[in-house]
Amino acid sequence: MNRLPFVISALIGFFVASNLLVAQQPQWIPPGVKSTTILVERFRYQDPDMAYSNIDEMYEDDKIDFLTEANSRLETDNQKLEEVFKGYKGSFITIPAVKIEEVYPDLNTHRYILKRDLFYGSKKALNPTSGNVEDKSYFAYRYYFYDRVTKKNYPAYYFSGDTWTQLRRLVYWLNQVK
Repeated sequence: MNRLPFVISALIGFFVASNLLVAQQPQWIPPGVKSTTILVERFRYQDPDMAYSNIDEMYEDDKIDFLTEANSRLETDNQKLEEVFKGYKGSFITIPAVKIEEVYPDLNTHRYILKRDLFYGSKKALNPTSGNVEDKSYFAYRYYFYDRVTKKNYPAYYFSGDTWTQLRRLVYWLNQVK
């Protein structure tokens, strides 16, 4: 019988904590983002010789390969970007990264830009040949919001893996915002 109040208190605490975690908006999502039209940067050409210059020389070839492949499928990737964002319950426009201020001058309607940067990272991965867990380096994109009013970058959203899985997860989280 003495355990019953403890169990009830623990359950109440669990439900309160769960609701607080669900109610919190991730830090990388700006407050009020759903009350605006998000400007989503389209994929664009990146010069492999100019992009991401602060990596170790031993990964330079990987960077060039990643960007060369990405540059070769820009049109297809931008079509996929549109398709993924059709799942977003708010308002958005995909845009090229040029002349944003001229084309979208209204900061109340078009306050936030979802930007993309090349990202170099590493993760632990199982090597099927050796059976050992090893560091695996990769290039990918990280996404972040830029607030045109405060001129502030929000923390980046990171997810290693497939670009389209990453974007679907990003849209999922945006849809969770109240």
